[in-house]
Parts: sequence; structure tokens; C-alpha cells
Amino acid sequence: MTVCFLSTSLLGQTDSLSKQVLYRLIRNEQKDGQIIYTDRLGQSTIAKINKYLAGTQIRGYDRTANKIVINLTNAEQKSLRSNLQLLKKFRWTDSVFAGSSRIPVDSMWQQITKKNQEFANIYRTALQHNDSSVLTNFISDRVTYCNTFQFSPLIFMRNKKLFAFYILRLCGGNCGIEDLSIYKLNDGQYKKWLTITGGAF
Repeated sequence: MTVCFLSTSLLGQTDSLSKQVLYRLIRNEQKDGQIIYTDRLGQSTIAKINKYLAGTQIRGYDRTANKIVINLTNAEQKSLRSNLQLLKKFRWTDSVFAGSSRIPVDSMWQQITKKNQEFANIYRTALQHNDSSVLTNFISDRVTYCNTFQFSPLIFMRNKKLFAFYILRLCGGNCGIEDLSIYKLNDGQYKKWLTITGGAF
């Protein structure tokens, strides 16, 4: 059994199936609008992923909060650790999806701050003009407008029956989600199986 990235190079070139799955996972977090994402994962994020995936077991909880342990063979451990090391070099290309744009990971907070300031100006203008459409959808519009993503490539295991995926969505200091989960192939579709770590804030 092998563990591999479903990407064809470290430069972020990803095949069409992977792109479809990634796009669906990201759109679960932002239904519409432009997708802004970082060119790579931050070092602290890579360290966190390694903490949970680079051992002899992967532990998580299913949808009914049952604890599940995946015991990795020696070959799986070696292959997974090798692939996790590649995250340090992995870079996403620009416009990896239609309607998406890449920014440097080091400018993530600058981007979020800028978008929040822009949205505050939009909101103030709406208040002055009593624009009910903006006022009614304030929270959802702010989240969509300010979202910035970090996400990993899909890390496949067990002949592509499973993959691990990390996603971080931030729209402010106390606005976003973080999720590291295992997805399982079920009836021809990948569905979230185990949550390893994460939360909403």
C-alpha cells in the first residue's frame, strides 16, 4: 500500500480529478465569489500536519464522535513521512481554479486586514444610502469578501481509498475554520470520514 500526492510535481500542478475534489472542498467553505489562497502552507501549519500524520497511527473521530485509529504499516509510515517532507517545497500555481487568485503566504494577514477595511467602507456607504441588500447579508457577505485560504494537496493513502486534507479559512482574527481530516472513497465519491483536529472560530 502506498501513500502519494495526487499532484504531478512540486510546483503545484494538479490533475483534473484532484482539482475537482479540492474545488468542492473549498466551495463547502465559501459558496461563491473569488477564492483567494496562499501559494504554500506556513511552516507552523506544516509542523502541525506532521504532528498528527507522521506517527505510527492516525487518530480521529467519525461523524458520530466514535474514536477511530488507523494503524500504519512500516511502509506506509515511511512513504507518508517522505511525502509530508515535500510540503516544505510544495507551491500552488496561480489561478489553480477558475475565479481564484494566489498570494504569498507571508501576506495572508495583510490581505485579510485589507479586505476587512474595504468591506467596512462598503458597509459604511451602505448605511449612508440605506442599502438594505448589503445590510441584510452583512455577516455572510463579510465572510465571503474577506476569506483567505491555506490548503494542502490531497495526501492519498491505501491505493487512493483514503486521503488526508488540511484547510484553513480566515476572514479575521476571530473568523474562520481550521480542519485536518481523512476522507474516504464511498460509492465513487470522497466523503469526510475522520476529523483529526480543527475547529471554527
